Amino acid sequence: MKYPPISHHKFIVLLQHGEPIAVLTGSTNFSLGGVYGQSNVVHVVEQPPVAAAYLRCWTLMAGQPARAALRAALSASNVIPIAQPPKGIGAIFSPQQTLAALDWHVDRAKSASDALFMTFAFGMGTRFRDAYRDGTAPLRYALLDKLLASGVPAAKRAAAEAEMLALRKQVENRFAVGNLLATNKFDRWVREALTGLNTNVRFIHTKIAIIDPLGRDPVVISGSANFSEASTTGNDENMLVIRGNRRVADIYLGEYMRLWSHYAFREWAAAQDDPASTKFKFLDVSNTWWRSYFGNTARSRQRAYFSGVA
Repeated sequence: MKYPPISHHKFIVLLQHGEPIAVLTGSTNFSLGGVYGQSNVVHVVEQPPVAAAYLRCWTLMAGQPARAALRAALSASNVIPIAQPPKGIGAIFSPQQTLAALDWHVDRAKSASDALFMTFAFGMGTRFRDAYRDGTAPLRYALLDKLLASGVPAAKRAAAEAEMLALRKQVENRFAVGNLLATNKFDRWVREALTGLNTNVRFIHTKIAIIDPLGRDPVVISGSANFSEASTTGNDENMLVIRGNRRVADIYLGEYMRLWSHYAFREWAAAQDDPASTKFKFLDVSNTWWRSYFGNTARSRQRAYFSGVA
């Protein structure tokens, strides 16, 4: 290749008596910015077969093979499911020869039956915009570091923003975009400042997809890859695929909703033209407050899903 790809792995394999017994992986760069400057996740798997897969990947890269040979070897070692992944924990490694893994991620997003929760550190790619437009889940959350990828040409920006706005207006979709409280005009709020540790991704660096987390058979996908073509066929990447572990799904969902609520408020605050005169919605003492929580509304879908009546 004319230009080398990004070495984007973040994992550590623990050996005991020379044998792999555990692996630490996730989205967190081993840096101040990764720990203190962005949202990230570290996931520890204490299963020797999973650790062994990561050790094989590390050993392969340590040999500094040609990129074509690395793609071929990793593609041969990956098992891309046709539909649902096998129960338990597996891993998918990049770079790969085809976009089969990315397409599989999109299919999982499209086929979620109850709810979908995803993060996008560099904007939502075309394939996933299709999933949020035409997916089957009645409730679909997206948490983005920025509404559009930074590489969108100026001439196409208006159309891209219009497309994202149309997706946001769909009753199934609930989006939040990274932001900070850049004003101290709100009652009792203090002006926030960024750490300055990160430039390309300031808020949401996590790469996770959580599919039907409150159901009996949840799927969690988590790792270093940004759900993009570059992260599939170009960069050095890894993703855990965890099926059927409801405790893990609960933990990821709790963290996801913490971040989503945090940034949904900050995005709303940043959109206020005159913060000093903005009126907050206080407790509604009339007999109408409940109406938006029933019928075909986003709040109704959220209520039904999280209360377990969906």
